[in-house]
Amino acid sequence: MSQTVTSTAAPAREAAEPARRLGDLVSRYALLGVFVLVVAVFSMLRPQTYPTWQNATSILGNQAITLLLALAVLVPLLVGEFDLSVAATFGFCQLLVVGLLVRSGLGVVPAVLVAVGVGGLVGVFNAILITRFGVSSFIATLGTQTLLGGVALAYSGGQVVQGDLPAAFLDAGQGAVGKVSLVTIYALAVAVLLWFVLARTALGRRLLATGGNRDAARLSGVRTHRMVVFAFVTCGCLAAATGVAMAAELGSGQPLVGPSYLLPAYAGAFLGATTVTPGRFNVWGTVIAVYVLAAGVTGLQQLGVASWVEYVFNGAALLLSVILSGYAARIRAWRRARSNDRKETR
Repeated sequence: MSQTVTSTAAPAREAAEPARRLGDLVSRYALLGVFVLVVAVFSMLRPQTYPTWQNATSILGNQAITLLLALAVLVPLLVGEFDLSVAATFGFCQLLVVGLLVRSGLGVVPAVLVAVGVGGLVGVFNAILITRFGVSSFIATLGTQTLLGGVALAYSGGQVVQGDLPAAFLDAGQGAVGKVSLVTIYALAVAVLLWFVLARTALGRRLLATGGNRDAARLSGVRTHRMVVFAFVTCGCLAAATGVAMAAELGSGQPLVGPSYLLPAYAGAFLGATTVTPGRFNVWGTVIAVYVLAAGVTGLQQLGVASWVEYVFNGAALLLSVILSGYAARIRAWRRARSNDRKETR
């Protein structure tokens, strides 16, 4: 009798396999379809300005900073933690690097290293609060964000930090290859490097294991506390480097620039978890998500909508992406459990 059931079930599974594969394909790349749809709609509505190379390079350049910050917040998310101080670290370090160059007379390389080092120290501070004192990452980094905001205000006096910046520093931020800005190239290079670490190294596997099930990872020999520290230090350094890139791009340090980037960065990271590897934070999903959101906002701006619509759009995108990424994670877990059940019954 059991042999009859097994022989009947096997063809049924084989018949359902193409549908399952199609469903996986759709879930993995639906966001790309949304991107194509967004581009097509706005291209029809604004054919003279939207479907142009100039607009495409403008979107790439304008969103490079957001992409870098989205990749920064992605690393703590991979280990199951939040870093809400990332925008404040970014904002303070872009002030700091300009101040070091203009007020302190440091060279370009030492000033950049100091700024990135400060970002790393912020990450260490956050990690100590979380791993040693048991403070939740949400509360710890929220406190750090407020602290850094006060330090940035004191450092700048609420004024733009500017002066005679070295040509090499400005060229690094304002240069381009063809019509693609160097900052865009930096962002894509960071994405490739981070993808390689996560997909091709033991360190990446440990980070993912820590985020997947910390207790199981610890029992299997992963030093999860070290992974959390690494994640926050990497996030801090990336945020600081992003601040340096923006300072070089603008040619000054802006005192209030940080907070406005926090929501788009998290929206990109969470929306990215709905594609490529649904239910899991991933690099290429984040890249796609940042530019999907940018394509939508740019189209709305070209239609002449009010400026507040951008905030509503990003906020709604974040809420929707959290819901969808959670749903995708549950589907992923259900499929994994179902696959394990099938293996046990064979």
